[in-house]
Amino acid sequence: MNHTYDLELSDVVKDFGGTRVVDRLNISIEKGEFISLLGPSGCGKSTTLMMIAGFEGLSDGQVKVRGNRIDHLLPERRNIGIVFQAYALFPHMSVRQNVEYGLKMRKVPAAERKSRAGKLLDLVHMTAFSDRYPRQLSGGQQQRVALARALVTEPSILLLDEPFSALDRQLREDLQREVRALQRSLGITTIFVTHDQDEALLMSDRIAVMNRGKVEQCAAPQNLYKSPATEFVARFIGRGTFLDGTAVAGGAAGLTIDTPIGQVQGMKGPDAGSKNVRLFFRPEDVTSDPVGEMDRGLAITGPVRAVYFQGASTTAEVLVAGLDAPLLFDASEMVRHRSLSEGDTLSLHVPRTKIHVFARQ
Repeated sequence: MNHTYDLELSDVVKDFGGTRVVDRLNISIEKGEFISLLGPSGCGKSTTLMMIAGFEGLSDGQVKVRGNRIDHLLPERRNIGIVFQAYALFPHMSVRQNVEYGLKMRKVPAAERKSRAGKLLDLVHMTAFSDRYPRQLSGGQQQRVALARALVTEPSILLLDEPFSALDRQLREDLQREVRALQRSLGITTIFVTHDQDEALLMSDRIAVMNRGKVEQCAAPQNLYKSPATEFVARFIGRGTFLDGTAVAGGAAGLTIDTPIGQVQGMKGPDAGSKNVRLFFRPEDVTSDPVGEMDRGLAITGPVRAVYFQGASTTAEVLVAGLDAPLLFDASEMVRHRSLSEGDTLSLHVPRTKIHVFARQ
């Protein structure tokens, strides 16, 4: 028996003229999941959202909700809620009237409209503002109203198109947590579009990293960060150090790779088996502690170029002969025990198991 997903995109294509902006996209989403479409501007994430909502047609492929195709339906027949970056509240309507609007269009009786709108306003902590107009609200309050309006019709799917991007940082982070908690309590399947990796990491069950209309990797936030499948994902999620290398030997024990800062042995190579490779590791995977022989990777020595205090963490840039850019080192633990200044020379290690290897294009 085939498994039925709450939302399924199968070989979805979107062409604008001669340009393909979404290229054979396949995503399957379970009921109650919160999935983020993450990527740079122009990667196709917002276009994908608009195709799910019905505001853009498909050039090819299928969109299914709970096993039923919806890509031929008008937006108003899809039972999908959406919140845009521009909240699009009706300025001449009160908060309550804005929230009730979708129910009114569906000819829901007035008493039921009032009851359902009241419950949603309570959920988003806006009951006290029911009689105000959008111009009398802050950006965060308008966002809450837009969310209540999207949810009041009890949609099967909720779509969020960069809804927090116009808000200041603290309010944005507060709303991210509020919306995630509300989504969990309602159990509504949600697709969230963002170009902000921190936002996606905080809110998502899974993240689909998009690039040039394709999904490079779709996985839980921790897996994306710790095990990036491609160089693009490694560059887009978090920070790190890249260096080019050449595979000079291989065998059952793994690859031996020459790099400008030394040789590393026992490495797992890229699937393509390329001799030209690119190595990558995270700042927190660089250590000042001795590394055992079985996990010996790269030994690095160099002067500190800069130290950046970031509250809970401290990052150092280390100049290393053979590297085009400074090596990034998470010095948070080190500065708890000693001072660290520009010009200090550090002896560092990168364990072999913390180094990722990609084919170099």
